[in-house]
Amino acid sequence: GRVPAGRRPRVAFVFGDRPTAPAALRSWNRLPAFREALQECDAAARALVSTPLSQLVLEGLAADAPTLEVALTAIAGQYAVARAWIALGVEPLAGVTGHGVGEFTAALCSGLFTLDD
Repeated sequence: GRVPAGRRPRVAFVFGDRPTAPAALRSWNRLPAFREALQECDAAARALVSTPLSQLVLEGLAADAPTLEVALTAIAGQYAVARAWIALGVEPLAGVTGHGVGEFTAALCSGLFTLDD
């Protein structure tokens, strides 16, 4: 549909339960908000994973990656893309939702908890 002049579109952010393909995320890396969000995720997860999440998001996971690494990579990539959209002026006025680990990303983006939580 069309959004009348002067009104903001009601966009929803919907997050899945698997990491996004690295090739699909590399172009986002040009945006400062995306890179900053990945750096925040790196800092928050430093004690949980041996490889920085930013590297896993942009280069991919090993086929036998541990479940925690897969989940945190999905959350980090989704969170960084959401932060980039918001920096570009696209806000989830209709809400956020997710499936599986995407529910954690939705809760994070809605302010229910922080990366440090």
